[in-house]
Amino acid sequence: MPGLLTDATQAAALHEGDDQLAAYRALSMSLQLTEALAIKVGAPDVATLAGHRAVLAAERSGAPVIQASAARHLADALTTDGQPHAAAAFAQAAAIRLADDLTPRGPAGLSTLGMLDLKAAIAQATAAALTDRRAPAAARAVPDLLDRADEHSAQLPADADGNAFFTAFSSTNVVLYRVATHVRLYEGAAGAAVAQAITADDRAAPGGSPRSTTPGGKPR
Repeated sequence: MPGLLTDATQAAALHEGDDQLAAYRALSMSLQLTEALAIKVGAPDVATLAGHRAVLAAERSGAPVIQASAARHLADALTTDGQPHAAAAFAQAAAIRLADDLTPRGPAGLSTLGMLDLKAAIAQATAAALTDRRAPAAARAVPDLLDRADEHSAQLPADADGNAFFTAFSSTNVVLYRVATHVRLYEGAAGAAVAQAITADDRAAPGGSPRSTTPGGKPR
């Protein structure tokens, strides 16, 4: 990763015009990969730093899908790093800002937009477990965010592969997030009911396999 990040950073600094925009896209994606790896190895501070830098590179690229992808990775990092309120606010703001640019961009746009809502839902559910005055509002925000993600998944073409832009976003993954948020909200019975309603067809659908979760059971 260090070599990849060095090369991508140098390319963004040395190129101009369209080549520079492409270099910033590559740099952002490299930093998003760094963020994901840092979370997996238990380095949330590194993940947050990489996430911030991925967002900056994405903004310089001018590509809405890259911007949405970077925003959802930063939200994930902030949640893991103990900042769920900030994560939820950032993901929701990004979704609002980018929605009009993402919805016409097919599976990649709809999937990254849907993932912003899912990451915001997880962040709000995590924030609801904190003992502060904002916890009740955070809990109330979760269902609407999940419903909005469901709406985006319903707009995906029937032949979508379920992993547009490396998101694993699909209607089944929305259900997995519903289970995860119920668990974080200590709603065990509700979570079990949702899990039991997942059919074999759901699991077999594109993007709906168990690979839509991490080894620890956390949705992507």
